[in-house]
Formats: sequence, C-alpha cells, structure tokens
Amino acid sequence: MTQVTIGSNNSIATVTPSSSSGSGPYVVGFSSSPGSSVGVGDLFAITDATEGDYLYLLTGINGSSYTLKYISGGSSSASPFGIVDEYGDQEDGTFKRAFSTIVAFEEMTDDSSPSYWGSTDFVTGVLHADSAFEEERIQFNDVKALKHVTLTVDAGSRHSGAMSPDHGIVATIYPENSTIGSQLGIISLEDTDPTGGFTVEWLQFDLSRLNGSSRPASAIMLDGNSPDIAIIRNNIIHSFSGSIGSNNPIQIHQDTPNRAQTLVVHNNIVHDICETASDPVQAITLNQCKGTGYAYNNTIFRLKIKGSSSSVIAVRYGNAAAGAVAKVKNNIAVGFSGMSAGDNRPFWMTNANGVDFDYNMSDNNANNSYEATGANSLADQNLSSQVKFISTVEDSVDLGLQSDSTALAEGVDLGNQYGVNIDASGVDRTSLDWDMGARQMSESDDGNPSFFLFVS
Repeated sequence: MTQVTIGSNNSIATVTPSSSSGSGPYVVGFSSSPGSSVGVGDLFAITDATEGDYLYLLTGINGSSYTLKYISGGSSSASPFGIVDEYGDQEDGTFKRAFSTIVAFEEMTDDSSPSYWGSTDFVTGVLHADSAFEEERIQFNDVKALKHVTLTVDAGSRHSGAMSPDHGIVATIYPENSTIGSQLGIISLEDTDPTGGFTVEWLQFDLSRLNGSSRPASAIMLDGNSPDIAIIRNNIIHSFSGSIGSNNPIQIHQDTPNRAQTLVVHNNIVHDICETASDPVQAITLNQCKGTGYAYNNTIFRLKIKGSSSSVIAVRYGNAAAGAVAKVKNNIAVGFSGMSAGDNRPFWMTNANGVDFDYNMSDNNANNSYEATGANSLADQNLSSQVKFISTVEDSVDLGLQSDSTALAEGVDLGNQYGVNIDASGVDRTSLDWDMGARQMSESDDGNPSFFLFVS
C-alpha cells in the first residue's frame, strides 16, 4: 500500500539529515524535528553538489526516525545523509506535498510505470487543506491495474460533519466557474479498472461559484467502465444555485454502467442545491445500478427548483436488470421546495426489483407517492418541531440532530461493512442506538457520549 499527499504546500519543513541506516528504504534522523505538519506520503527533496537533485517518498514515521524511499535523482539510489553541498558539508532538504493538485495525482494513476507506487498497488491520495482545490474536472479515465484507489482527507483537514467556509482548514473542492462540457462530474470515475474498487471520502464540495451552461452536472459521477466497487462516503456537498443548461444537477450519480457493479453511498450530506431553470434536482441516483446499490445514513436537505414541470429528488433507486439490488435505509430527506408539493419526491423507486427500503424519514411537504415508506420509516415529519436540525441558517448549516429530534435512535444497525458505522463527523456507531441520517447524535445505552473515530 502506498500513501501520497495532495496539497499546495511545497515547503513544509527544511531540515538537515544527521543519521541513516538501511540500504533503501533509508531510515533517517534529522538534527531538528521536521514537525507535526510533515506526514507519511510527503516528498523529501535534497540537492547534491555533484549528483544534482534527489527525491524521496516518506513512507513511515517512528518517533524521530523517518523512512524514506528513493524515487529519483543522482546516478543511483543514495541515502540523503551524505548528500553534500559544494564545501562537502551535509546539505539541507525540504519536505513538500507529493502532488500540488488532485489532477496531478489522477494523472499518475493513468501511468503504466508510476514513479511513486507499484503498478498493481493499493494507492491512497490524502488531501491537505493548504488551500482550496479549485479544479472543476478530475477525470479518472485510464486507471491502470491498481488494486484500489482511495481519495481521502488528512484527519487534520477533515470537516466536522457540517459545512465550513474556511477552505484553508477544511479540505474543499471549490471549482471555478468554467465550461467543461455537459453531463460530467467534478470527480468522474469513468474508464477505471481497479479490481478492488475506488473510494471517495471526507471531501467538502463547495459549489457556490458554479452557474451557467456546460458546468459540472455532478459532484461525483460514475460512468462507463467504472470500478467494480465504488464507495462514496462521509462527503459534504452544498451551495449550488444556478442552471447548467440542458442537464440536471445530480450530486452523486451512476450513469449507464456497462456491467453489474457495487455502488455504496453512505453518511453523505447534501444540502442547498437549487436549479433555477426547468430541470430536476437529484441528490443520489442508484436507479442505473445493475448490481447492488446501497444508500445508507445520508442526509439530504433543501433541494430546490424554480422552473415548472420538474422534480426534486433525494434518492432515486431500483433497476430492472436481473440480479439488481437496491438497499435504502436510515436516510433523511426533508426540506424540499418544488414549484408545487407534487414536485417534492424524496424517495423515487423506479423499479421494485430487489428493493430493500425501510427506516427512512421524509417530511410533511413530500408528495405522498414518494415519501418514506416501510413499517419503521417516519413520514410526514415537521421540519421545525420533529426533524429539528441544529442549524438551517444558510452559510452556517449544521444538519446534526437536536436532542429531541424524532430521528434519534430510529435507525437500524447496519453493521460495519464498507465503514457505514462511521458517521459524517467521525463518530463510531458501534454499540449505539443508530440514528437516521449522516450524523450520530444519540448517546450510548449507558449514557456515555458517542465515540469519535477518524478512519481513512
């Protein structure tokens, strides 16, 4: 497994190697501590007066010992301890992020002979909130024979389960308002083929700058030869208001898969998505999934349309293909604004084949034909007196549940497959009474507070 960092910091720490053991990788000590901002997956760059630039990947930290894997430079592999300046003195080196952009990380996943990892490796790209990520198109369209690719966020740069305007603290995809083509995602998993799958987790998408034709139609989109298993979890997607032209905004979307695949969408929060023309708004679509689709413990709030003859849809599910399965549980979908009440469709089942639907919540503004059904679901809930989010104020939305919300402890225990037990703020639901929605607010049976755990 190889971990690499993604961020704009090209000078995290400059330090002097003072000791070394091993013949590659090298276990290196430094004359002063590089500090806590340096992490596994960063690069270490150092220049020898004779041999030129050397580059290493930091693969491990054990106290004051740093394990460095030689990447390139010089006439052959050499320890950074012993690389000298023109006077023969030990040279300083600098730690920096492995990639400055997500696109640069994606480009190396396309490489048949990658520099930083093996061609059949498990690869994790870890985002750091050095600054906002302003890319509007990240297209994983030629991933080689990697076992699994994960795009995640460093624990110190993760959101807390609520939107954050500070993109220098919370790792945020904040796309520019550029034309990229219709019906495309900001992150697109297209002609990828990692046999173990692809995970996108812990990202914040701030879509507030997007408006106009041919803008991204989805935050995360799967299309064509997308992975056998795609896991989309613990993300926050918010603040779109505009029109992208003839296509409708669908925030987590699987479109036209060419085979049966597994799509897992859990503990995501989608809120404040407004289509200002006559196209529908959708948060999560499983209805194209020909394999098994999971929509577990997501919270969808305040989807809006301002055009006529359209719909507001939280979760769309159900596929007629033989063997297709849709599991939809523990979701909250409330606060929709269609042009009429009939436009508000929280849960839209397009085919009953293989459907397992229960323990979901809709409000009293939903079209009755599309509300939460099932013996354990909660329908017709009042947003202010029963659902009761912590804050619905625009620009400071927090969709955690208040202590008297009717959604508390009304979910079903879904185990720990695909990490569904970890909520959108890092709480481990194991041994707790599960709440509906992406935030676990209920305490344990013994009255102790929920336990927080950050996973990657």
